[in-house]
Amino acid sequence: MNPRQRAPPVTGPPYAQNRPSPTQTRPRPGPTTPTVDDEEPYNIIPIHNLLADHPSLRFPEVRAAAAAIRTVGSLRKPPFVQWDPKMDLLDWLAAFFGFQADNVRNQREHLVLHLANAQMRLQPPPDSIDSLDPTVLRRFRRKLLKNYSHWCSYIGQKSNT
Repeated sequence: MNPRQRAPPVTGPPYAQNRPSPTQTRPRPGPTTPTVDDEEPYNIIPIHNLLADHPSLRFPEVRAAAAAIRTVGSLRKPPFVQWDPKMDLLDWLAAFFGFQADNVRNQREHLVLHLANAQMRLQPPPDSIDSLDPTVLRRFRRKLLKNYSHWCSYIGQKSNT
């Protein structure tokens, strides 16, 4: 090639041809306002709407577990978030620790399924199936914090729970 001739410009792979250059900006979508028809996404259970006609919500244990996590009691309200009465325990945790919304939604569903499953396995069955049995919560707490408690005793420290 002659030094005075220019090489043809490199256009890159075909998949990159329609991409904007780094100096161009893309229009960002504006905030969307949810409408009445929009539904919150869910994996298995529509926890946000306990009155929905969904097969899993026919189980009183599932409804009881979902209602149990909505009870925040006398927990301190988050200082930087406008608290809404329909928020639950996992929304409270997300407000204090900054968890991602999708992770919170997945953990909420996981917790409801775990508590409902534990309620269904109780022997003998509880008298009231419309509310979560305290035994379920005690067992869940013990199971959840078992490793922490063992570690504290191993290193000779008092558990904070």
